[in-house]
Amino acid sequence: MKTVDFSNLILGRAASKAAKLLSNGETLVILNAEQAVVRGTQKGILEKFVRRYGWRAKGNPTKHGPKLSRKPDQLVFFSIKHMLPHQQAKGRTAL
Repeated sequence: MKTVDFSNLILGRAASKAAKLLSNGETLVILNAEQAVVRGTQKGILEKFVRRYGWRAKGNPTKHGPKLSRKPDQLVFFSIKHMLPHQQAKGRTAL
């Protein structure tokens, strides 16, 4: 079991390294997910998040559509999840 401290690390780079360790069969514990750094301008990051958060399905928006979390641990989880082949058996076991 390895521990990864995300404090003052760029989110995408740290998530890719964590995904690589998970795909190799390691077990990870992630610390300080809320202190990970998202790179870019504040305006650009907020525009992208608000645009994605506003996406909804045309039929029933409570049942369909992208569900985005505001929790930092869930943002880290989803960033790692999308770097793994999570629709295949190898990715599901790694996740």
